[in-house]
Amino acid sequence: MQTSKQELYILIEGEDNSPELAFFKRSIRKIMTDKGLSMNPNVIEVGSSSAFTSYAQLGYRYSKIHQSIPVLAIADSDYRTNLSKQSENNHKLISNKKPKILYWDRHE
Repeated sequence: MQTSKQELYILIEGEDNSPELAFFKRSIRKIMTDKGLSMNPNVIEVGSSSAFTSYAQLGYRYSKIHQSIPVLAIADSDYRTNLSKQSENNHKLISNKKPKILYWDRHE
C-alpha cells in the first residue's frame, strides 16, 4: 500500500542513544499531527553536524517536498558564534542540496 504522505527529512546532530533524540521525535510527530500536515517526518540522527550535507543530499534525492523546502537539520549550539550560524536562503540551500540548520539553544 502506497502512502499519500510526503517524506520530510529532519536530521539531528547526535547518536541513536542521545537523550534528546526521543524528545525530538515525539515533538516533531506531535506537531505534524496537531497541524494536520500530511508529511511523514523521518528524524535521523547523523552523529556529527559535519555529516549534515551528505545526509541531506539523500533527502533531496528521495523526497519531493524538498523541492520547495530544504531538508531540515537540528544542531546544538556548541561553541559556534552567531556569524557562523547564519545560513543561505532556502532557494539557494535547495539548489545546492544543503540542509537548513536550526540551532537548538542547548549545548548537548
